[in-house]
Amino acid sequence: MFKPVNYTFPRTNFVDNSLFDQLEHVKSELDETIQAYLHEPIERAAEELVDLYHSVETALRIIDERYVPIKVIIAQVEKKNRERGYYRD
Repeated sequence: MFKPVNYTFPRTNFVDNSLFDQLEHVKSELDETIQAYLHEPIERAAEELVDLYHSVETALRIIDERYVPIKVIIAQVEKKNRERGYYRD
């Protein structure tokens, strides 16, 4: 029914953060990504973007482990976006 969640990165110590604190960290990583894009080589911006992705993934793990199975949310978002015609399949 639901696809399994395949996380990209190993589970970090930050899964013990509150969700709010992790979202604040996501915000800081986004700021760093934008600054790197504006002022540094694209490789640095890409590195910061991967850091952002890792931070978002940690927030998703927090939700998955404490609140609601993230695979349910992924399925809902995929269905919504498919109905909107966002996918190229």
